[in-house]
Amino acid sequence: MQPRTEPQGPGRLVGVVVVLILAATAGVMITRQLRRPQRSNAATTLSATEPSALEGLSMPWPAANPTERYGPDRLYEKVNGQADLYLQAGFSSLECRRFADPADPEGSIELRLFTMESAQAARSVHALQRRPEGAPMDADIDGECLDGACFLAHGPWYLELLPSSPGPERDLPSRALAHAFVDAHAVGAVQPEPSLPTQGLVAGSVAHGVQDAYGVGSLDGVSTAAYQIDGHRLLAWVARLESDAQADALADRVVDELEALGGSEQTQDGLQGARVVEFLDSACAVVVRGSRVAGVQEAHDPQAAVDLAARLVAHRPSELAP
Repeated sequence: MQPRTEPQGPGRLVGVVVVLILAATAGVMITRQLRRPQRSNAATTLSATEPSALEGLSMPWPAANPTERYGPDRLYEKVNGQADLYLQAGFSSLECRRFADPADPEGSIELRLFTMESAQAARSVHALQRRPEGAPMDADIDGECLDGACFLAHGPWYLELLPSSPGPERDLPSRALAHAFVDAHAVGAVQPEPSLPTQGLVAGSVAHGVQDAYGVGSLDGVSTAAYQIDGHRLLAWVARLESDAQADALADRVVDELEALGGSEQTQDGLQGARVVEFLDSACAVVVRGSRVAGVQEAHDPQAAVDLAARLVAHRPSELAP
């Protein structure tokens, strides 16, 4: 038998290079695997030190699971297909907890608590998710219930209470859970969607939670409507803010944007707080009263815009007084 000889020359060199390349590739793959964050399909469970608006509540039903939290990067895992709606409105976090029906081992209601960046963001999301066919909740809660599920906005939160088995028999428990949360988190008077004067209002023209109303980027989450006055069609909008300062700031942004579109602000007498921006063939008015801002677009003359704006802000004088 001939003794085995090692390859010499170029053949041996190629073999060594191949082995080195394979070893380096394996090392890179192992390093990447070690560095890669391990993804879990489960939500984050809150630790005892993390604050939660769902903890410490006196609820009519016992909790069936620990509070779970979803951040912006994991929201799609819970509300796949609707995550962008919340993210674009100013989403901070989602907390979920199920409450068990003491009389039915299989029954429960899941409370989904969306924490938004502001109360206006919460109301905007609720406006987009509102069930108009639902029964209104009590006067102090901006929400509605349908088939045992309740949907409401309260301060910086948007809440959904979803029964495991929908039906009218779940209506009272869902309302009770909603009331327990609202009672535990006082945020001041609830501000429902603005009410609009009906004289001259075009039927079916009212919309709430409108984004970029009339092409004005600053008008997000407002209520809009069309009016027919003296043969002319006027476009109106109303927004309720959290403070007088925020209302003033919104008015400033709207006027600045209208001027950037080619309008010119004019001095207007006759209505304190009125600001009028004129274009070549139309006029816009913006009026602030307390924490409410109202505007009129595309009026045929400045006075018509101001007159309608005055009606909009005076429609509920008890709430609009400075």
